[in-house]
Amino acid sequence: MSERTVREDRTGLWRRGGMDRHSGSFRRGKATAGPCQAKPVPVTLILMKPRLGLALALALLPPSILAGPGEGGAVPDWAELIRDLEDPDPDVQDRSFARLERLGPAAVPTLIAALGSGRFLLRANAAAVLGRLGPIAGRAVPALAQALEEEERDFRLAASRALANMAAEAATIRGAIVRRLKDPAPCIRAASALTLGRMGRPAGATAAALSEALGDESRVVRVNAAWALSRIGPEGAPYLVRAIDSGDPWVRDEARRGLEALGTPQPRARSIRRASRPGP
Repeated sequence: MSERTVREDRTGLWRRGGMDRHSGSFRRGKATAGPCQAKPVPVTLILMKPRLGLALALALLPPSILAGPGEGGAVPDWAELIRDLEDPDPDVQDRSFARLERLGPAAVPTLIAALGSGRFLLRANAAAVLGRLGPIAGRAVPALAQALEEEERDFRLAASRALANMAAEAATIRGAIVRRLKDPAPCIRAASALTLGRMGRPAGATAAALSEALGDESRVVRVNAAWALSRIGPEGAPYLVRAIDSGDPWVRDEARRGLEALGTPQPRARSIRRASRPGP
Protein backbone atom coordinates (compact mmCIF):
# COMPACT_ATOMS: atom_id res chain seq x y z
CA MET A 1 0.00 0.00 0.00
CA SER A 2 1.58 3.26 -1.07
CA GLU A 3 1.56 6.48 0.91
CA ARG A 4 -0.13 8.15 -2.04
CA THR A 5 -3.02 5.71 -1.69
CA VAL A 6 -3.43 6.61 1.98
CA ARG A 7 -3.70 10.30 1.15
CA GLU A 8 -6.19 9.76 -1.65
CA ASP A 9 -8.73 7.78 0.41
CA ARG A 10 -9.27 9.03 3.95
CA THR A 11 -11.81 6.32 4.71
CA GLY A 12 -9.21 3.61 4.21
CA LEU A 13 -11.39 1.61 1.85
CA TRP A 14 -9.54 -0.36 -0.80
CA ARG A 15 -11.98 -2.62 -2.51
CA ARG A 16 -12.94 -4.54 -5.57
CA GLY A 17 -14.53 -7.69 -4.22
CA GLY A 18 -16.63 -6.34 -1.40
CA MET A 19 -17.47 -2.66 -1.64
CA ASP A 20 -17.11 -1.35 -5.17
CA ARG A 21 -14.84 1.65 -5.67
CA HIS A 22 -17.35 3.60 -7.78
CA SER A 23 -20.88 2.71 -6.75
CA GLY A 24 -20.28 1.72 -3.15
CA SER A 25 -22.29 -1.46 -3.69
CA PHE A 26 -21.20 -4.81 -2.32
CA ARG A 27 -20.48 -7.66 -4.68
CA ARG A 28 -18.46 -10.83 -4.98
CA GLY A 29 -14.89 -10.85 -6.22
CA LYS A 30 -11.29 -10.96 -5.13
CA ALA A 31 -10.50 -8.52 -2.35
CA THR A 32 -7.48 -6.29 -2.89
CA ALA A 33 -4.91 -5.14 -0.38
CA GLY A 34 -5.81 -2.47 2.11
CA PRO A 35 -6.24 -1.76 5.80
CA CYS A 36 -9.57 -3.58 5.85
CA GLN A 37 -9.84 -6.26 3.19
CA ALA A 38 -13.40 -6.97 2.12
CA LYS A 39 -14.49 -10.59 2.32
CA PRO A 40 -16.10 -12.19 -0.75
CA VAL A 41 -19.85 -12.53 -0.34
CA PRO A 42 -20.93 -16.21 -0.52
CA VAL A 43 -23.24 -17.14 -3.38
CA THR A 44 -25.66 -18.68 -0.91
CA LEU A 45 -25.96 -15.34 0.84
CA ILE A 46 -26.68 -13.52 -2.41
CA LEU A 47 -29.34 -15.98 -3.53
CA MET A 48 -31.02 -16.36 -0.13
CA LYS A 49 -34.79 -16.18 -0.37
CA PRO A 50 -36.45 -13.06 1.07
CA ARG A 51 -37.33 -13.31 4.75
CA LEU A 52 -40.72 -12.53 6.16
CA GLY A 53 -39.17 -9.71 8.20
CA LEU A 54 -38.53 -7.48 5.19
CA ALA A 55 -41.90 -8.22 3.62
CA LEU A 56 -43.58 -7.31 6.89
CA ALA A 57 -41.51 -4.13 7.23
CA LEU A 58 -42.45 -3.05 3.72
CA ALA A 59 -46.08 -3.86 4.40
CA LEU A 60 -46.05 -1.59 7.45
CA LEU A 61 -44.76 1.42 5.52
CA PRO A 62 -47.36 4.16 4.98
CA PRO A 63 -49.26 3.71 1.69
CA SER A 64 -48.43 7.31 0.80
CA ILE A 65 -44.77 6.29 0.69
CA LEU A 66 -45.15 2.99 -1.14
CA ALA A 67 -47.48 4.56 -3.69
CA GLY A 68 -45.59 7.83 -3.97
CA PRO A 69 -44.63 9.18 -7.39
CA GLY A 70 -41.31 8.16 -8.82
CA GLU A 71 -39.42 9.19 -11.91
CA GLY A 72 -41.70 10.95 -14.36
CA GLY A 73 -44.62 10.64 -11.95
CA ALA A 74 -44.62 6.82 -12.14
CA VAL A 75 -45.19 4.76 -9.00
CA PRO A 76 -41.90 3.01 -8.08
CA ASP A 77 -41.90 -0.76 -7.76
CA TRP A 78 -40.26 -0.78 -4.35
CA ALA A 79 -40.17 -4.57 -4.10
CA GLU A 80 -38.28 -4.78 -7.38
CA LEU A 81 -35.85 -2.04 -6.42
CA ILE A 82 -35.06 -3.75 -3.12
CA ARG A 83 -34.76 -7.15 -4.79
CA ASP A 84 -32.30 -5.75 -7.32
CA LEU A 85 -30.05 -4.45 -4.55
CA GLU A 86 -29.06 -8.05 -3.84
CA ASP A 87 -29.06 -9.35 -7.40
CA PRO A 88 -25.98 -11.46 -8.28
CA ASP A 89 -25.39 -9.23 -11.32
CA PRO A 90 -23.40 -6.11 -10.31
CA ASP A 91 -24.92 -4.16 -13.19
CA VAL A 92 -28.42 -4.81 -11.85
CA GLN A 93 -27.27 -3.64 -8.43
CA ASP A 94 -25.84 -0.47 -9.92
CA ARG A 95 -29.04 0.32 -11.78
CA SER A 96 -31.04 -0.10 -8.59
CA PHE A 97 -28.57 2.19 -6.80
CA ALA A 98 -29.03 4.86 -9.44
CA ARG A 99 -32.82 4.67 -9.41
CA LEU A 100 -33.05 4.78 -5.61
CA GLU A 101 -30.67 7.71 -5.56
CA ARG A 102 -32.84 9.60 -8.04
CA LEU A 103 -35.92 8.91 -5.92
CA GLY A 104 -34.19 10.73 -3.06
CA PRO A 105 -36.12 11.21 0.20
CA ALA A 106 -39.00 9.02 -1.02
CA ALA A 107 -36.67 6.01 -0.95
CA VAL A 108 -35.45 6.51 2.61
CA PRO A 109 -38.22 4.66 4.52
CA THR A 110 -37.90 1.63 2.25
CA LEU A 111 -34.11 1.62 2.69
CA ILE A 112 -34.45 1.89 6.46
CA ALA A 113 -36.74 -1.14 6.40
CA ALA A 114 -34.13 -3.00 4.33
CA LEU A 115 -31.49 -2.34 7.01
CA GLY A 116 -33.45 -4.64 9.31
CA SER A 117 -33.92 -7.42 6.77
CA GLY A 118 -31.33 -9.76 8.28
CA ARG A 119 -29.73 -10.37 4.84
CA PHE A 120 -26.20 -9.05 4.61
CA LEU A 121 -26.01 -8.04 0.95
CA LEU A 122 -29.34 -6.21 1.03
CA ARG A 123 -28.56 -4.49 4.33
CA ALA A 124 -25.09 -3.40 3.24
CA ASN A 125 -26.29 -2.04 -0.09
CA ALA A 126 -29.23 -0.25 1.56
CA ALA A 127 -26.75 1.45 3.90
CA ALA A 128 -24.56 2.36 0.93
CA VAL A 129 -27.49 3.98 -0.90
CA LEU A 130 -28.40 5.95 2.23
CA GLY A 131 -24.82 7.16 2.35
CA ARG A 132 -25.01 8.35 -1.24
CA LEU A 133 -28.21 10.22 -0.45
CA GLY A 134 -26.34 12.00 2.34
CA PRO A 135 -28.05 14.58 4.57
CA ILE A 136 -31.48 14.10 3.00
CA ALA A 137 -31.43 10.60 4.52
CA GLY A 138 -30.86 11.96 8.00
CA ARG A 139 -33.87 10.14 9.44
CA ALA A 140 -31.90 6.89 8.91
CA VAL A 141 -29.30 7.87 11.53
CA PRO A 142 -30.85 5.86 14.42
CA ALA A 143 -31.05 2.72 12.26
CA LEU A 144 -27.48 3.20 11.06
CA ALA A 145 -26.36 3.65 14.67
CA GLN A 146 -27.80 0.23 15.45
CA ALA A 147 -25.93 -1.17 12.46
CA LEU A 148 -22.65 0.00 13.98
CA GLU A 149 -23.11 -2.61 16.71
CA GLU A 150 -23.69 -5.53 14.32
CA GLU A 151 -21.30 -8.49 14.21
CA GLU A 152 -20.82 -8.43 10.41
CA ARG A 153 -17.84 -6.21 9.73
CA ASP A 154 -18.78 -5.16 6.21
CA PHE A 155 -22.24 -4.10 7.35
CA ARG A 156 -20.66 -1.96 10.07
CA LEU A 157 -18.39 -0.54 7.39
CA ALA A 158 -21.30 0.37 5.12
CA ALA A 159 -23.08 2.05 8.03
CA SER A 160 -19.92 3.93 9.02
CA ARG A 161 -19.43 5.24 5.51
CA ALA A 162 -23.08 6.28 5.28
CA LEU A 163 -22.84 8.22 8.54
CA ALA A 164 -19.69 9.97 7.29
CA ASN A 165 -21.83 11.42 4.49
CA MET A 166 -24.46 12.73 6.90
CA ALA A 167 -22.13 13.79 9.69
CA ALA A 168 -24.13 16.81 10.83
CA GLU A 169 -27.23 14.68 11.27
CA ALA A 170 -25.15 12.01 13.05
CA ALA A 171 -24.09 14.42 15.79
CA THR A 172 -26.91 13.05 17.95
CA ILE A 173 -25.21 9.63 18.04
CA ARG A 174 -21.60 10.73 18.36
CA GLY A 175 -21.16 8.43 21.36
CA ALA A 176 -21.85 5.41 19.15
CA ILE A 177 -19.37 6.70 16.59
CA VAL A 178 -16.71 7.27 19.26
CA ARG A 179 -17.07 3.63 20.29
CA ARG A 180 -16.22 2.62 16.72
CA LEU A 181 -12.82 4.28 17.13
CA LYS A 182 -12.03 1.02 18.96
CA ASP A 183 -13.55 -1.22 16.29
CA PRO A 184 -11.41 -4.26 15.39
CA ALA A 185 -11.46 -3.18 11.72
CA PRO A 186 -9.10 -0.29 10.86
CA CYS A 187 -11.29 0.90 7.97
CA ILE A 188 -14.20 1.40 10.39
CA ARG A 189 -11.98 3.22 12.88
CA ALA A 190 -10.81 5.47 10.02
CA ALA A 191 -14.36 6.15 8.84
CA SER A 192 -15.44 6.97 12.39
CA ALA A 193 -12.66 9.53 12.81
CA LEU A 194 -13.66 11.03 9.45
CA THR A 195 -17.29 11.32 10.58
CA LEU A 196 -16.33 13.08 13.81
CA GLY A 197 -14.18 15.53 11.90
CA ARG A 198 -16.98 16.31 9.50
CA MET A 199 -19.30 17.04 12.43
CA GLY A 200 -17.12 20.01 13.30
CA ARG A 201 -17.74 21.86 16.55
CA PRO A 202 -20.51 19.53 17.82
CA ALA A 203 -17.81 16.84 18.11
CA GLY A 204 -15.55 18.99 20.30
CA ALA A 205 -16.13 16.72 23.29
CA THR A 206 -14.61 13.80 21.39
CA ALA A 207 -11.12 15.35 21.29
CA ALA A 208 -9.68 13.02 23.92
CA ALA A 209 -10.96 9.93 22.10
CA LEU A 210 -9.54 11.18 18.80
CA SER A 211 -6.20 11.86 20.46
CA GLU A 212 -6.00 8.20 21.49
CA ALA A 213 -6.50 7.27 17.83
CA LEU A 214 -3.29 9.20 17.01
CA GLY A 215 -1.48 6.14 18.35
CA ASP A 216 -3.46 3.64 16.26
CA GLU A 217 -1.54 0.90 14.47
CA SER A 218 -3.09 1.98 11.15
CA ARG A 219 -1.64 5.04 9.47
CA VAL A 220 -5.01 5.86 7.86
CA VAL A 221 -6.64 5.99 11.30
CA ARG A 222 -3.83 8.13 12.72
CA VAL A 223 -4.02 10.63 9.86
CA ASN A 224 -7.81 10.78 9.97
CA ALA A 225 -7.71 11.38 13.72
CA ALA A 226 -5.24 14.25 13.29
CA TRP A 227 -7.39 15.73 10.54
CA ALA A 228 -10.52 15.42 12.69
CA LEU A 229 -8.84 17.14 15.64
CA SER A 230 -8.23 20.13 13.40
CA ARG A 231 -11.93 20.32 12.47
CA ILE A 232 -13.71 19.99 15.81
CA GLY A 233 -12.67 23.35 17.19
CA PRO A 234 -10.26 24.59 19.88
CA GLU A 235 -10.70 21.42 21.93
CA GLY A 236 -8.47 19.64 19.45
CA ALA A 237 -5.61 22.16 19.55
CA PRO A 238 -3.72 20.82 22.62
CA TYR A 239 -3.62 17.35 21.11
CA LEU A 240 -2.42 18.69 17.78
CA VAL A 241 0.42 20.49 19.55
CA ARG A 242 1.52 17.14 20.96
CA ALA A 243 1.08 15.49 17.55
CA ILE A 244 3.69 17.86 16.10
CA ASP A 245 6.22 15.56 17.80
CA SER A 246 4.68 12.38 16.36
CA GLY A 247 6.92 9.72 14.89
CA ASP A 248 4.65 9.60 11.84
CA PRO A 249 5.47 12.37 9.31
CA TRP A 250 1.94 12.23 7.92
CA VAL A 251 0.46 12.92 11.35
CA ARG A 252 2.95 15.74 11.85
CA ASP A 253 1.87 17.30 8.54
CA GLU A 254 -1.81 17.11 9.47
CA ALA A 255 -1.07 18.54 12.91
CA ARG A 256 0.83 21.49 11.45
CA ARG A 257 -1.92 22.23 8.95
CA GLY A 258 -4.55 21.91 11.64
CA LEU A 259 -2.80 24.28 14.02
CA GLU A 260 -2.35 26.81 11.23
CA ALA A 261 -6.07 26.60 10.42
CA LEU A 262 -6.92 27.06 14.10
CA GLY A 263 -4.48 29.96 14.45
CA THR A 264 -2.66 28.17 17.27
CA PRO A 265 1.09 28.72 17.77
CA GLN A 266 3.09 25.57 17.21
CA PRO A 267 6.49 24.43 18.53
CA ARG A 268 8.30 24.95 15.24
CA ALA A 269 11.88 24.29 16.35
CA ARG A 270 11.09 20.90 17.83
CA SER A 271 8.90 19.90 14.90
CA ILE A 272 11.69 20.81 12.45
CA ARG A 273 14.11 18.58 14.33
CA ARG A 274 11.65 15.71 14.25
CA ALA A 275 10.74 16.29 10.62
CA SER A 276 14.37 15.78 9.64
CA ARG A 277 14.20 12.18 10.85
CA PRO A 278 13.04 9.49 8.42
CA GLY A 279 9.43 8.45 8.93
CA PRO A 280 8.13 4.88 8.94
